[in-house]
Amino acid sequence: MNVPAGSFMPIFTLGMACGQLYCILLLRMLGAMNLPWSVCDMIQFRGIYSMVGATALTASVTRTVSVAVIVLEINGHHAHMIPVILASLTGYIISEFVYPIGFFEMIFELKGLKAMIIQKNSILVREALAYDERFNQFDYLTLEMS
Repeated sequence: MNVPAGSFMPIFTLGMACGQLYCILLLRMLGAMNLPWSVCDMIQFRGIYSMVGATALTASVTRTVSVAVIVLEINGHHAHMIPVILASLTGYIISEFVYPIGFFEMIFELKGLKAMIIQKNSILVREALAYDERFNQFDYLTLEMS
């Protein structure tokens, strides 16, 4: 049974592209307004929009808020912590309202692994060890021996 892996980076890259597209559209719209002050000069770092877009899209698809920590570790600048965390939480909350089943849960249902998820609390370690003979070849301590 093949389960697709490697979905994190394509989603992350698509989110970066969406964030950069948002920045370009924002600069074009603000530039077209002919405001007396230069609002476009306030947007100095366009890479922040890519980082926030990647965080928001990846958090919404994978349904994990820990994407914010990954992005902050990749970036190394903790000055962007508030926008990244807000983007992660906003993406998660909006995706829960739109469709309450996450990407990996959908894969589990399509591949028939939903029964294993339901059973996960009823599996005991000794049943897992008895399932495969390779696990019985090792010497290990029991509670009575210690």
